[in-house]
Formats: sequence, C-alpha cells, structure tokens
Amino acid sequence: MHPFVSSPKGGNRMSKRLIALPVAIIAIAVFAPGIANAASFNTAASIAISSTGKAFKGQVSSPAAKCKPNRHVTLKRKNPGGSSFVNIGTDTTSSTGAWSVNTNPIANAQYVAVVSSRKAGNDTCKGVASKVTTARKTTTTIVKGSNNFHGKLGSPSSACLNNRKVNLQRKTIYQSSFSTIGSDQSSTTGVWQVNTNPISGASYRASVVARQVGTATSCMAVLSAVRIA
Repeated sequence: MHPFVSSPKGGNRMSKRLIALPVAIIAIAVFAPGIANAASFNTAASIAISSTGKAFKGQVSSPAAKCKPNRHVTLKRKNPGGSSFVNIGTDTTSSTGAWSVNTNPIANAQYVAVVSSRKAGNDTCKGVASKVTTARKTTTTIVKGSNNFHGKLGSPSSACLNNRKVNLQRKTIYQSSFSTIGSDQSSTTGVWQVNTNPISGASYRASVVARQVGTATSCMAVLSAVRIA
C-alpha cells in the first residue's frame, strides 16, 4: 500500500468522527436553545424620600418587564464627613418594581439605592445604582394670629423652601392626640399660613411634609414647636 494512502478501516473511523461532530452541535442547539439566545437587559433605579420622611422609596425599571419584580435593593448611607457608604436596609421589589426601606434620615447624609443583578431564565437583569440624594434639614416657625396660624420654613437648601405642604394640627384639652385642621403650600421664600379661629387652651403645631426635589435633594419632614392658644 502507498505510504500516503490511509487504510479503509482508518478512513471509516475518521469519517464517523467528522459526521459525529456536527450532529453533536445540532443536538446542543436543539436541546438547549436558550444558551445561544441569552441576553442581558439594562436596569434603572430611582430614589426619593417618602412623604412621611421616615423612609426612602423608588422604582426599578427595565426594557424587560421580567427584570422589574423580585429585585434585591440595598439602601446605603454615607454620613456627613464619612468616607464610604454603609448598608442600612434592604427590600425586594414588587411586581411593578417599587421598593421602600424605612429609616430616619440624617441631615446632610447621602443615600443611594443599589440593585443587584438577577438571572431571569437564561437572561440576565443587570445590576445598577441610583443617583445619590442628600437629606436636607427643614425647620419652621409657628405664630398665632387673630384668625390664623402662620410661619416660615428654613433650610440649608433653598430648594426645600418652596412648594412644601404644611399641615396645621390641633389638640384640644379634650383630645389625646393632634389632628390636622388645615394646610397650605409654602411660598418661594418658605412662608405659609392657615386660617382658623384659635380655641383658647388648645395646642397647635405645624407639620411639614417631606419632599423630594429633583434627584439630588431630599427635604426632610419636621414638626414645629407647640403653641398654646
């Protein structure tokens, strides 16, 4: 036999190997189609202070609806003068991507929400961090007028003065707790006023509702000092 001609027996084995290889590849494609079609989807996350001022909340969104629910969200805080963020609470998003973590905000501390990546079948929902927001302190005065109570907001951030909801609350000598009797929206300079006829001996206070301004400023809630009519 010529030295460069393979024997028929060896040729059959080589042919079988060459045929078996594409068959195996086809089998993988048939039985595991998801491997070739796996995709990664972007995720976005928002963060805002809640109206009560005792939590941060937000929304996880994605072009893929399956990447919104059951996402693990960690709320992180960096204290004033601190060098790094620390975990202060977690939540799992709802079917619509909503999340909330209870906490008592610290003035001038920074907060961020970090969403972990998650597998959705063969696909991947990418992780993401929200923009950083800073908690800003709010104060308010309260003054009794002849037929109203009025006051003025204060804050290191001018953005926290305008359009803040202020509830006037009253507790009479017959009540055990305060109840809201009127409200106002503060002016651009933080001025507010609620008309009412003061009841002698009743206690009054102003409750300023927390508000998120843009993405970077979380205006904290506050209660004024109590005034006796």
